[in-house]
Amino acid sequence: RLGDLHQVIQQVAQLYSGIRPGVALRTELDPSVPPLNLDADQMKRALVNLVDNAVAALGDDDGEIVVSTRYAAASGRVVLQVADTGPGFPPEDRDRAFLPYYSTKRSSGGLGLAIVNRIVVEHGGEVRIEDNAPRGARLVISLPALVPAVA
Repeated sequence: RLGDLHQVIQQVAQLYSGIRPGVALRTELDPSVPPLNLDADQMKRALVNLVDNAVAALGDDDGEIVVSTRYAAASGRVVLQVADTGPGFPPEDRDRAFLPYYSTKRSSGGLGLAIVNRIVVEHGGEVRIEDNAPRGARLVISLPALVPAVA
């Protein structure tokens, strides 16, 4: 089904608008992003999980969460990133982060990133964790676009 990733992002950004004082959620959307074969409800669920994690990572500190998109025409992929200015993701936890019931937070059931991974894989994509220099974590999702790659 044809879906508008930017519409999903804007809905989630609206949900988190003014989540709490000191936390800013900003979007940087690439206007060249083409339509995707996308289940909007599922992608919204994945994005909510990622933004929830970013807000939790900030704890009581002030910070910023940036949701961005970019169209990589050469590979025919759309890249969605959720970056925060929290403490970051320890390298030793990155491999396990997408496993069900794995969590670094006491209050979490550990399903958030496992659900994100399942949704992304069902969309033919992949997800990974990177550092967000100089501080924080960046979750990077790569999804296939509905247009052929540039030869």
